[in-house]
Amino acid sequence: MTKPIFKFKVSNKNYRPTIEKVEIVRETNACVFLPSNFGGSPRRESKSSDWANYFDTFDQAKDFLISHWEKILESKRRSLESAKGTFGNVKGMKESNP
Repeated sequence: MTKPIFKFKVSNKNYRPTIEKVEIVRETNACVFLPSNFGGSPRRESKSSDWANYFDTFDQAKDFLISHWEKILESKRRSLESAKGTFGNVKGMKESNP
């Protein structure tokens, strides 16, 4: 009997990040193969996609999420600063005389 292989699956859907330990059947450089839910052939999933990412350790998965959310926060900060500038411009508008 072969020893089970586990990966840590990061899902980042709907702003609800999760890390889940999942058993895989096998892996390649680009894919993991998950046991079938219905006893058929294993399901193939990309190790890196918009929906999920797979890592060897929990710490790698957590570091990925931290980096991902740091980028999102920085982008939101820039958007907020831009919106504040626009808001200031709007507040400072005066009626123009023809």
